[in-house]
Amino acid sequence: MKRILMLCCAVLLLFQTVTFAYQMPIEEIGIGGLRLGCTPGYVKSLYGTPQKVEWDNGKVLHYTYTVPSALSVAFYGRGSLVEEDCVCIHIQVEDDSIATPSGFAVGTPYQDVLDMCGEVPPLIYQHNNGQPLYLYLCDQAQNAKIQFKTDDKGIITQIILYGSY
Repeated sequence: MKRILMLCCAVLLLFQTVTFAYQMPIEEIGIGGLRLGCTPGYVKSLYGTPQKVEWDNGKVLHYTYTVPSALSVAFYGRGSLVEEDCVCIHIQVEDDSIATPSGFAVGTPYQDVLDMCGEVPPLIYQHNNGQPLYLYLCDQAQNAKIQFKTDDKGIITQIILYGSY
């Protein structure tokens, strides 16, 4: 009986270790002052008027900023075409001037992420020219994810945050 109890405890600890290796703290699921769930008005207050505004099927609002940085933000309209009714569901950054709370930015070695959050298996997709993507889940927010795309030298080239609210 003692052996079974010890075995169960060991399996539980192993499962927790494996689970936490793929997760990132909620404090890190943000970039450039933006977080999932923020409003278009908040994004405008930080970055000004976007260079491009598009509605996708009347449900998703896209803001694209090209100057001074490469930033794209998507909002879910919840069936409304009113910007104030939208919440952020996707943030994509391809510029080194915008960073996460821990300082991860485009141009940062992915090793810095590994040192803080642990290793995740890379996702390799053909449409990504074979370059790896590393996906971390948020440890406290349902459906919140942060993804790092790297080049062949292990340097971050793109950061994407996404989830549903």
